[in-house]
Amino acid sequence: MHEIDAYVGKRIRSERLHADLTQAALADRVGIRFQQLQKYESGQNRVSASRLWSIAAALKVPVSSFFPDLWSDPDAGHFIEVRSVDNDILKKMRRLGPKEHASLLVLLDALATGD
Repeated sequence: MHEIDAYVGKRIRSERLHADLTQAALADRVGIRFQQLQKYESGQNRVSASRLWSIAAALKVPVSSFFPDLWSDPDAGHFIEVRSVDNDILKKMRRLGPKEHASLLVLLDALATGD
């Protein structure tokens, strides 16, 4: 089992519970058996893109809701979970212009090195 499969499974479960649906109810909406949904949620089985699309549609959420807190670490070759504060920082940074980005990088560098 790959860690991303387990993570996506947890997100499916979280969205299902948020929608107040049982595994059987969601599985019925998607057209699968609830045992298959259990395997997706546990990460035992990998969810195909088309199935994930169907699950998102059944839950009335965007497919991206299954990946909100993941960050790719190219050096390590795996995904790591990002804390919500990291996401908040990134959202705010996206609203800044190039000049503010440059200033922020100088500040972050100074904070990280203790200067």
